[in-house]
Amino acid sequence: MTKNLTLNRFFRLSRFQFLPVIICPVILGTAIASYNGISTNWISLSLAIIGSISLLLAANVINDVHDYLNGVDEISNTMFPKDFQNAKILPKGEISLTVAKKLAYVFYIIGAIIGIYLASIAGYAILVLGISGTILSYIYVASPIKTDYRGYGLGELSIFFSFGPIPVLGAYYLQTSTIDMLPILASIPIGILTTCILLNHDLIFYEPYKKGEKKSLTVVLGRQKSIKLSFGLSIFTYIYLTLLVVYDVLPFYSLITFISLLLLLKLLKIYSIKKLNMENYGNATSTAFLLSIIYCILLSISFIIV
Repeated sequence: MTKNLTLNRFFRLSRFQFLPVIICPVILGTAIASYNGISTNWISLSLAIIGSISLLLAANVINDVHDYLNGVDEISNTMFPKDFQNAKILPKGEISLTVAKKLAYVFYIIGAIIGIYLASIAGYAILVLGISGTILSYIYVASPIKTDYRGYGLGELSIFFSFGPIPVLGAYYLQTSTIDMLPILASIPIGILTTCILLNHDLIFYEPYKKGEKKSLTVVLGRQKSIKLSFGLSIFTYIYLTLLVVYDVLPFYSLITFISLLLLLKLLKIYSIKKLNMENYGNATSTAFLLSIIYCILLSISFIIV
């Protein structure tokens, strides 16, 4: 029997705990604008954060809607134990498909209204970036495109742009009304590390995704290769950042992001376990999430303290 949408079910459906992955890039873009001598418009920043949150919540809900319609979530819930923490609530009948769709559309509308207002005061490039991110998030699992079902890393590319270049550049443009290479270059490691969260997350759902023919990169490559790719990409972000500092693209203080290497070492320790189980994959996902957030926060601070 379908139940009412409680706060707990809303959090689970919208994956509320992952909101920092969109808030932090917005803060980074704003910090870069401050580094370039632009005083922060706090009202615009607040609205940008609210709008970004709304669009992410909409994307998360609509993704669950289409994963349910595509049968993947039903497969997941039949393969995992009943007390599995990441069990999806749509196939369990905890809320109806109609309620989930309406919830997604409400958040899309909120994000659109805020985006239109911000574009009216800062420039219509905001709309271009916002619409691009919204489209990428929608077609991630929605028919007929379903990028994450087609393989070739298309879904992962969507995540990279949606949580890296688009929000960082958008936040920067909102404060400056200009397009610059610095926020784009600074956003690349953030997009990569957010993509690595997905690679680790899909280790948990490897079997049901494979059975449901959802061709995320983790399913295409297999667990071992995906682990190596995730670790290799994470290492690359530190090499990349160091090179930008050496060539005076980023401030010297950007090297404080190396503090987050402690989390990468923790991730390596998890990967080194001989027989990884579901709990290990969950811990890897949580650690990759923290690594992405801490890296972005530290990078943002480096632009502010100069």
